[in-house]
Amino acid sequence: MCVRCHRPAVVLHEIEPKSIRPKTWMDADNRVPLCAGCHEWVHRNSAKATAEYLRECAKKVKEYVSE
Repeated sequence: MCVRCHRPAVVLHEIEPKSIRPKTWMDADNRVPLCAGCHEWVHRNSAKATAEYLRECAKKVKEYVSE
């Protein structure tokens, strides 16, 4: 499920790119599921802003799942 809009996810997107996190960019805590539309949105916007936004989305999902 997409962490941004809750539609079915089609891609796992890295929050911080390989260039910033070369050894751990594929770790689960750096990946979030996104639908196609939200994945396009991420790539159209500032990497720094979307990374922070995606971290917050992932945090909310983890909190919800653990309840």
